[in-house]
Amino acid sequence: MTTRERIHGRHIGIIGMARSGIAVALLAEQLGGRVFISDNADEKKLADQVTELKKADIPYECGGHTTRLLESDYVILSPGVPLTIDIITKLRDQGIPIFSEIEFASWVCKGRIIAITGSNGKTTTTTLIGEILKAG
Repeated sequence: MTTRERIHGRHIGIIGMARSGIAVALLAEQLGGRVFISDNADEKKLADQVTELKKADIPYECGGHTTRLLESDYVILSPGVPLTIDIITKLRDQGIPIFSEIEFASWVCKGRIIAITGSNGKTTTTTLIGEILKAG
């Protein structure tokens, strides 16, 4: 599936309006996605983000997650959003795919990606990979 097929014309829900959630929303919209973004925080706390979304004419909700997210073809989840919140359970129950922002970014990234995950050894592994790439 091409990047265009994954994004253009698709209903994309985004949970979380921190910097990365806004960045994903703006990029998805730019690439022709039909974006809807949701955050649990109230609108006053998210005033800067709301201003950006209004400028880009991206629909949003604050103060909780409604069932509107269930109209999405898939949902992009911001880091730090607990996987135990009710809307995540409802999305899973309906079989709506949930992706991380990192995975979404990988769809649009033109370069190769080296990803390092896990709880132990990331710094050592990152340093080792950096040294290998420098030597190469």
